[in-house]
Amino acid sequence: MEFETFSAVATIISATATVIAAIATAIAARGSRAAADEARKSNEISQKEITKRERPVLDLQTKKFSAKLGYDFFTQWDNGDSNHLINRASDFFVELYNISDTTARNVSVTFDTTHTKEMLANLFPQSMWVNKENNLRIDVIKYSDGLHLDFCINDGERFRSILITPMMERIGSVYPMKYNNNEPTKIHLPLYFLYLLNFICTDFDTYTKKHISLKVTLKYSDSSNKEYVQNILLTPIFTKVTEAHGIKRNGDVGFSLNGRLISQELSNEELRMAE
Repeated sequence: MEFETFSAVATIISATATVIAAIATAIAARGSRAAADEARKSNEISQKEITKRERPVLDLQTKKFSAKLGYDFFTQWDNGDSNHLINRASDFFVELYNISDTTARNVSVTFDTTHTKEMLANLFPQSMWVNKENNLRIDVIKYSDGLHLDFCINDGERFRSILITPMMERIGSVYPMKYNNNEPTKIHLPLYFLYLLNFICTDFDTYTKKHISLKVTLKYSDSSNKEYVQNILLTPIFTKVTEAHGIKRNGDVGFSLNGRLISQELSNEELRMAE
């Protein structure tokens, strides 16, 4: 009887030892898998960081804007640069930086006309906008050469018609900031967009309740000729619009505006060659 009891206890102890050994083995295996997973994740992160350093990264920055319009709504904004040869471009520009360590090559900039046309359709459902108090009018008209924005002051006393185009500009190379003395590349806004904001700043309901934006597309390549496309949305926010009244309509009276162009990246992708 004592022998049988001893034998049973020994069996239990042996089984327990086997279970403990199995648990230890499982824990060790799980630890090995966790270590392997951690190593894999670390390698992936390292590879991503290497790829990031090898890939150009362009940043179109948010920028403040201001202007003293008076009653001349074809006035250019402050701090612009008139020394450009870009057709239908304003003097005002936003600043493009390369914040990576790699030169962006073959950089081109276009303004998405499809986005602009959709934005105008939502902004002006009747294809027109009128401010009777200031005798201003905007018409969205399709001519034989494409869609135009027609701007009219004082019943046609002053008139501008501007074709909405992609306004493509080939910039060439954009060098990393640290190699370029932090000098930005200037991206001039379309003139129609500046005039649009000048006109509607007189209409509080329009510029506070309607969505106005400009879509910018950047295309570029790296040193290995991999190509990238980056889409950015520029959204104007008026921070202050004032009208000073006076007897004479000169530079000391009329409208002035202040605001910011908010830059938001929509997408940034490597272009894949068709197989």
